[in-house]
Amino acid sequence: MPESNSKATKLTRRTALQLMGTTSLAALLPNGAQARPHSIPTVQESVTPNAVPFSQPPSESSDGGHLSTSLTVTLREEFLDGQTRRYRTYDGLFTGPTLRIKPADTMAIALRNTLPPEPHAHTGSMNEPHGMNTTNLHTHGLWVSPQSPADDVLLSIPPGGGFDHYYEIPDTHVCGTFWYHPHKHGSVEPQVSQGMSGAIIIEGGIDELDIIRDATERVMVIQQIKPEETNRILKSQADIAGAPNKTTTINALHGPTLQANYGDIERWRFIAANYHDFLHIQLRDMATGRPVDLHPIAFDGIPVRTVRPTDTIDLAPGNRVDVLVPQVGPGMYEIYKVGDHSQFDADKEDETIGFYEVLPSEEPVVIRELPEGFDARFSHDNVTDTEVEKTETRNIVYSMEDRGEGKLPGFLINGKEFEEGRVDVEMTVGTAEEWVITNESDFMHPFHIHVNPFEVIEISDDSIEPHRWLDTVPLPPKGHVVIRMRLREFTGDFVQHCHILLHEDHGMMQLIRISE
Repeated sequence: MPESNSKATKLTRRTALQLMGTTSLAALLPNGAQARPHSIPTVQESVTPNAVPFSQPPSESSDGGHLSTSLTVTLREEFLDGQTRRYRTYDGLFTGPTLRIKPADTMAIALRNTLPPEPHAHTGSMNEPHGMNTTNLHTHGLWVSPQSPADDVLLSIPPGGGFDHYYEIPDTHVCGTFWYHPHKHGSVEPQVSQGMSGAIIIEGGIDELDIIRDATERVMVIQQIKPEETNRILKSQADIAGAPNKTTTINALHGPTLQANYGDIERWRFIAANYHDFLHIQLRDMATGRPVDLHPIAFDGIPVRTVRPTDTIDLAPGNRVDVLVPQVGPGMYEIYKVGDHSQFDADKEDETIGFYEVLPSEEPVVIRELPEGFDARFSHDNVTDTEVEKTETRNIVYSMEDRGEGKLPGFLINGKEFEEGRVDVEMTVGTAEEWVITNESDFMHPFHIHVNPFEVIEISDDSIEPHRWLDTVPLPPKGHVVIRMRLREFTGDFVQHCHILLHEDHGMMQLIRISE
């Protein structure tokens, strides 16, 4: 039978934790399948339809305008292939719980760090991996204050420590798909790559339109989980960084099968919680090999004005895309990762990352028209020329420099690595700015800025239509992007950075201050 609509049946977080405590992960493998090296224990050597059922992370929802919850950072160890592999996780889960709130809600998250003490004090550069057991919390894409006790990513929570976060969600906040993950500089990449991420859903807005309300919703947190191998000898910065894991999972499941009845409309919330690769996702009919046109209804949690069906969904690390899946005929379809013949190319054995089985319907099916767009009230108004004329255009340059054999290159913004306490950009609340962001390297970098989303005005490779609102945008190699943003309401210190998290940990980040 197809999985029940997620709005009607939800796995509770408590039940999931109980299952984690009583069920061996090896027992979840189909028919004794063996786990692939360098990946989480539930990954099989090859994927086949109906071997792994699709499931969503446990979910918690606000009640009476408030959500109060906790996240405990724990070290999980698995013995596999003669090695002990460590994973830093939220509550022992490879994908953290989904947090559901509404505009005007408040959200309290008690973050507790139970990781072991740091093995030694770090005496090197702050732009090297360090403090692996020190953490904090970032609510990626939320329009909330960057000051404590809210989205303060300059906070450090040591082993044995904790912090009580408190977020006030504006009543004008856009409804959509967001996510959370650690953001302690120096340990972001290892912690996210080991599974520390989860979805945040702000409910309302287009959710209340009939055809979207009727759709079956699926939260899909896409990860490429890579353990810390305790017996690995590290000789250089390149060794510490390690090769990216190319095993792609959905909600920490390898090749899960979603089931639906013919006639169902599905809403898939894709969240690119992977730490390195750019993803290009298709839904392919396995009988014909042809891709299905998906209907993107929101990018980075912000609904679109015009829906433009496409056969490929592009996700830079950090991006989210909500799509409606049309009423395709009965049969088996694969969720397919397309290679781009670049540094982010897909491995052959990792091209199929999931399956979608459409079962015949016992009732006559009425084909429904999907929305062609949404009213502007669900999104943001475009930033006008008049607004940005009051401030100078700001130029930001991403670049890389060779640091010699055995070393990673330097990752620079405006010729500098990140320096704690040095304010690189100062802005004024209540204004609007236009930025020209140039990429001088041959490497694609996803630009992400905290607090305020931005409107894309121009991108040099024409990969994104003008006036799309985002919080993360790919910078084309040897190319540029022009964006505009409004600095509404919130003041304080926060950052912009490359969302390939290894690059961020190695200094590709700037400190920004918005003042009165």
